[in-house]
Formats: sequence, structure tokens, C-alpha cells
Amino acid sequence: MATIVGMHLAAAVAAVLLGIGILLMRRGTPRHRWFGRLWVTAMAVTAATSFGIRELDAGHLSWLHALSAYVLVGLVLAVVAIRRGDVSTHRRQMLGLYTGLVIAGVAAAAVPGRVLNNALAQMWHHESAVAAVTSGSGGHEGAQGTQGGNNGGNGRTSDKQAGALKQTQRAPKAGPGSLAMTGGAGA
Repeated sequence: MATIVGMHLAAAVAAVLLGIGILLMRRGTPRHRWFGRLWVTAMAVTAATSFGIRELDAGHLSWLHALSAYVLVGLVLAVVAIRRGDVSTHRRQMLGLYTGLVIAGVAAAAVPGRVLNNALAQMWHHESAVAAVTSGSGGHEGAQGTQGGNNGGNGRTSDKQAGALKQTQRAPKAGPGSLAMTGGAGA
């Protein structure tokens, strides 16, 4: 995973988790302000790092970067509002930014072709392949079926293993900077 994508994802996940905590705690307390500062920092890092991710428009800024600029402006407006004592504007702005964060996260995970969607699909495919190999081997039967081509005369084990092997061979190959979650040879 590219470093900038990892930073973006980590900051976004931190912002989602901090946001849940802030929504559940009492407003206006020192603890709320501390968590709020952490949340604003996580959101600013999330928005700022997005400018380094340019995979949608062949290396150029896309419409998603306009949303990141809006987030940065919105954070400033929300902080200014609370410093002026305008709790209503602060609350509305912060809830809007948090809602946008959650919607963007769901979209990043659900829309095919997005980095997070590809990473989740590769993890799912890897887990499916591992599960197929594990469940298809039948414990010791699989070990016996691979020794010297002896499958005990029934052919079942080798068919299962061949199917699992074909499934893993169809998996997309990991290239430099890809998000493949495989652990190398034999994973």
C-alpha cells in the first residue's frame, strides 16, 4: 500500500472512531474539547493526504479533491464558530462533516475500482482461497493424497486440490505498490 494511502486511511479510521466517541460523550466538557481537537486533526490529515492520491483522473486532481478542500474550509468554519460561541453553527458544521466522512468511507469501500474496494476484494479473495484449500483438504486425507500421486483410489482429494489451485492461480498478481494482502510464497 502506498504510504500516502496508508496515512489517509489511518487518519480516516481514527476520525470515524473519534467521531463516534464524541457523539456519545457530554458536550462542552474539557474531554469533549480534547477529543474534538484530535478529531479536527484527524480530519485535516485525511483531507490533506487525499491531495496526494490521484488515481481516479490519471495523475490529476479529481472532483473528490474539491470535497477535501470543502472539508478543510468546513473545519476552519466550525472551529471559528465555537470560538465565537455559536454552538448551533458549530454543531451543524461538525455533524455535516462527520456524515460526509462516513458516506465517503462507505463509498470508498463499496465502489468498484477504488483503492479500498480493491484491497477489501483482494483480502476477501485471499481468505476464500485459504478457506477452500483448508476445507477441501479434509485433514490428513489431503496429506495422503499428495504423497507420490496416491489419492487413496477415489480421486476426490486431488480434484479438490486442483480446484483450489486453479482458484488461487486466478487471483490477481501483486505488483509494486499494490494492495495485495498476501504474505508471499505459499500464502
